[in-house]
Amino acid sequence: VSEFGIELNVDFESRLNYVYAVYKGEDPRTFRNFAPGIKGINNVITLKPHTWRELLANPPNIVVTDKVDGVRKIVYSDSNFIYILNNKNDFKHYNYPTGFEFIADAEEYVDPSNGKVTYFIFDIYKYRTTNYKDRTFTQKMVGINKVYEELKALDVAAAAAGAAGVPIKVAIKEF
Repeated sequence: VSEFGIELNVDFESRLNYVYAVYKGEDPRTFRNFAPGIKGINNVITLKPHTWRELLANPPNIVVTDKVDGVRKIVYSDSNFIYILNNKNDFKHYNYPTGFEFIADAEEYVDPSNGKVTYFIFDIYKYRTTNYKDRTFTQKMVGINKVYEELKALDVAAAAAGAAGVPIKVAIKEF
């Protein structure tokens, strides 16, 4: 049920399956495999000291980024709602029409000084109709910046109209 008391027909499994199909490069309309949770989306790993030596000796096509001290989430907008999916098979959703679709990997950070939540986007799988899954990190940053700029523009337009802005705060981790 939304904050307006409207019954919503959304469930975690269907949203996660859609996101997983996009991640796998499959057509979401015909994809029928069950997603293994957000841990099955993108292989985020923690490197140990001996792993660093192996990587430096034979560098693969990977990107290493700083970790925000947060919890991994998938931020997904179907253009009408914003969903925050986690690895405990549940999600939050906000009845907020963005007007565009995106699927991003983020860390949810709660500022200990004021309790405010920010989602730091570190990867993107889809922006509008473009699939970013197999793009380079530099190309992905273009998509991440587009999502950030569009959400920021929605906030500015809402403030000018005296309306509530985007219900989540999104940021980009500086690399």
